[in-house]
Amino acid sequence: MSRVIGYRTPRPSAGVFLLVAPVVAVGVDVVAGDGLVVGLGDDGDGGGGDEDEDFGAGVGGADAEMVQAAGVTQREFAAVIDGVAADAEVLAARCLHLDAEAAELSRHIDAITATAAPQLRAVYGVGPDTAATLLSTIGDNPDRIRSDAAFAKLCGVCPLEASSGKTVRHRLNRGGNRDANRALHVILVVRMRRHQPTRDYIARRLAEGKTKNEIMRCVKRYIAREIYHALREPNRTTNELIA
Repeated sequence: MSRVIGYRTPRPSAGVFLLVAPVVAVGVDVVAGDGLVVGLGDDGDGGGGDEDEDFGAGVGGADAEMVQAAGVTQREFAAVIDGVAADAEVLAARCLHLDAEAAELSRHIDAITATAAPQLRAVYGVGPDTAATLLSTIGDNPDRIRSDAAFAKLCGVCPLEASSGKTVRHRLNRGGNRDANRALHVILVVRMRRHQPTRDYIARRLAEGKTKNEIMRCVKRYIAREIYHALREPNRTTNELIA
């Protein structure tokens, strides 16, 4: 991975930043175990890497003339370049740490949801993240939600009457728990792409004259019903798992 970096920090003179961006390419070449190898790439002046190293901080002969024209010394320029390389190393190490932390949390979420609600995880299109969202929506007392209609209203997928005269239709529900609504939408998208019964249903309703948005609302309502019955009797509560 290689990226051109302009370093905006307090600097000896205004000419330094103008030179950093076009000349210095900070590349993260090797990331291994204990250390991070950060190198200054070729500056593009046609000279080899050895020539760049002779001038220090990745500055070749042609670029040294640019440094002098900008009114800065080689030492000032090299100090800024060292700062760029050091910050790039810190940021890259931080990215690696966050990636590892995210992967570890994903494994925990996967294990907890699979143990707490295996019936939910067995529903087509439900992954660890959507399962965690739906579990947190229904809470540790699923008995408070007495029907799939109540769960659909909680998730904001129950139909809202929007009929007028002889036209009978329903409109989008913008209420309810929006995180749960988004989880149901993710499941819907997965099924629209890969679940053949859902694809057949959509094709049939399109032939009947329904719009795609109306069909998607209908499918989300069906998914909410299926999720509700899968959530009714989880094996263990979240509190038991945490304890």
